[in-house]
Amino acid sequence: MKKREDLYEELKKDLVNQYGQMIGGSELAKVLGYKSLVALRKARLRGAISIPLFTPVKRRTSFALTVDVADWLVEQRDKGGI
Repeated sequence: MKKREDLYEELKKDLVNQYGQMIGGSELAKVLGYKSLVALRKARLRGAISIPLFTPVKRRTSFALTVDVADWLVEQRDKGGI
């Protein structure tokens, strides 16, 4: 099993290369393991999302910083959540 720091850096690099500094919409839902954007929205309304999400001005969908997504994924692995 990879060390936390190594896994985080690898995931961060891959995610930033693929999505840039922010990830949102259906891509965010997919990366977080939700089947759809609707499922992600419902989870957010229930308070089931522990990652900081934000909605930029004049945008309709939520975004997260890619580094936060990478950290969340590693945290979930460490907890056995995914």
